[in-house]
Amino acid sequence: MHHNILVMQNPDHESAFKGQMKLSVMGRYTNGRTGHIEVDPSDIELERYNHVSGESSMPDGFSPRQVTIQIFDDGTQKQRATRIINVPR
Repeated sequence: MHHNILVMQNPDHESAFKGQMKLSVMGRYTNGRTGHIEVDPSDIELERYNHVSGESSMPDGFSPRQVTIQIFDDGTQKQRATRIINVPR
C-alpha cells in the first residue's frame, strides 16, 4: 500500500512539531473476513506543513478499505490529531 499524506500544524505555532505518525489499516481478505493491520510508527518533524509518503506491505489477499492516521506528541505521547481516510477501490 502506498501512502501520501499532508500533515499540517496550526499557523500560529512558532516552534517545530516533533512526534510520531501511526497508521492503522482496516480492510478485507479474499475470504470476506475483516482485518486490521498496524503499520510501524514513523517519526515526523514539521514547521507549518509537510508531505509524508511511503509504502507498507500488506498481507496477500488483503484489500485496504480505510486508514486511520494518528499523530502523537514526541514528549508526552499525547494524541494531537486523528484522521480517517477511505481507500478508493
